[in-house]
Amino acid sequence: MGETWPRHGNQPLGSRSVMLIGDFFQLHPVAERALYTNATSLTDVELVGRNAYRAFNLTVELSQVVRQQGDEQALFRKALDGLRYNNPTAQQWRLLSTRTQAVLALDEVKQFDDALQRLNQPCYQAVANNTGPRAHEVDAADAGNLHKKIPLVLGARVMLTENVWTDVGLVNGAIGTIRDFA
Repeated sequence: MGETWPRHGNQPLGSRSVMLIGDFFQLHPVAERALYTNATSLTDVELVGRNAYRAFNLTVELSQVVRQQGDEQALFRKALDGLRYNNPTAQQWRLLSTRTQAVLALDEVKQFDDALQRLNQPCYQAVANNTGPRAHEVDAADAGNLHKKIPLVLGARVMLTENVWTDVGLVNGAIGTIRDFA
């Protein structure tokens, strides 16, 4: 079995300290099992990953939310937790719905207009190659939220939110990083 990490003696990862940071409420891997799986039938790659994960001997669980601090953000934090646990209340849904572009003030929307330029990275405007009868006329809301044009920046993380082409792995939750434009 080929190993994909550097080794120092018998120590995976060259005896270096490693931190795994994540949120177990995020989507699970689509093509493979999660590192913490208890499944008994694993591929070689899954087995190596799980064994490396289980070799970690210290877990620190953060319990304080610092991104949405303060009393004024308490309702927003609760709304996000409602989504996380898949049981948002109608009140929480209404609160989250106030943050869509359609209901924001124009001056607030404009704050995002030059966000890509401020990144100081090459930007490419990808334009869809629509095929099929009248495909170019379909609204993004009716096309699985696939837009006709999308700005892409080197280094940006992208994630699909719907199954687009399952045979090639373009599925809900598939994540990638833009490395180059061809």
